Amino acid sequence: MVGRYELHEWQWQLIRALFPPPKATGRKRRGRLPTFCTATYRQRNVVERLVGWLKEHLRIATRFEKLASGFLAMVKLSFMRRYFRMLERFTGSP
Repeated sequence: MVGRYELHEWQWQLIRALFPPPKATGRKRRGRLPTFCTATYRQRNVVERLVGWLKEHLRIATRFEKLASGFLAMVKLSFMRRYFRMLERFTGSP
């Protein structure tokens, strides 16, 4: 007699036929492998930090200005503010 959770061999064969074994977990990459260039990564890092800094200014992050000329003016003003803050730090004037 077979217990409640015990199955005959023919039942196991039927289960194996209905449910194939899972595929291998390691997926194969398609295409060429990515290369790492230190100089490009440094340039990208500078750009990402710049964009992150610009997004701190709410008006630029939300694209409050509808026209491109107004948006560009706000970006320029943001750069000017940042430059003056840095200049103030280095010169020591309050």
